Amino acid sequence: MDDVAACGYIRSVKTVSIRGAKNRLTELAREVEAGETVVVTRNGRPVFDLVPHQKSLSRRKS
Repeated sequence: MDDVAACGYIRSVKTVSIRGAKNRLTELAREVEAGETVVVTRNGRPVFDLVPHQKSLSRRKS
């Protein structure tokens, strides 16, 4: 895990490789549902973040 400074405080951010994410997707989904953020990496470089879903306050009409 890496420590990341954000808004004046330090929090831990979990990192996992794409292969690790594939093998542990259910576990990671539970952690994200609990409010955690997971950074998925390829060759040690961040590719995307798994973050909790945020419901939109307003809906657009099609």
